[in-house]
Amino acid sequence: MNKSSRLIGVLVMAVCGAATLATQALAVPIQFQFSFASPDTPARANGTITFESTLLPNPPPNSILTSDPSILELNVVVTGASAGNGTFGLADFSSIDFLSDLAMDYSRELVGQPTLQNPWGTTDACGAGDMAADPASAGGPHLKGPAPGLGGTGGDFNLFGVGPTTPSGEWYFSLYANAGTADCMILTSMRPTNVRQVPVLDA
Repeated sequence: MNKSSRLIGVLVMAVCGAATLATQALAVPIQFQFSFASPDTPARANGTITFESTLLPNPPPNSILTSDPSILELNVVVTGASAGNGTFGLADFSSIDFLSDLAMDYSRELVGQPTLQNPWGTTDACGAGDMAADPASAGGPHLKGPAPGLGGTGGDFNLFGVGPTTPSGEWYFSLYANAGTADCMILTSMRPTNVRQVPVLDA
């Protein structure tokens, strides 16, 4: 190999290395801390979800499988519920819902941000006397949202469990303990723990 060939090889390796470093520099995780709370019982679900910021669209895209590379980590702790208390991780969930009909400011509290409908986080779940029981549920009343209700109110954030005691979403912005058979909890907060604004994608 002559000097020119060696020089070209070195230059190619340098360019490839620089491109790899640039990609790694752009790959910044964004983590949100979220809280669900029951309006009627001590039940709470607190947790964090971490996304790969370069793979998270804005507006958020709705349903995402937990196997998707955009989701890096998910942790949830349920306390105070009549059943289904415990700590749950990414493997305990099949998918999440994360949706808005307007672009969001990921650098601040998401609950209350504007949408084309009601402020993000608005729900009519957990209302006394307006939840229909599902007789197919073996673990007790399977609480559902009221009908007719607000329905999609410009967005959603929810988790869908796969285990017998994992909390699971049943209505917009609401999480139910013990695989959907116990306490209803409403999303009260979802805010970033490491601030990095994700740019809006062009349509």
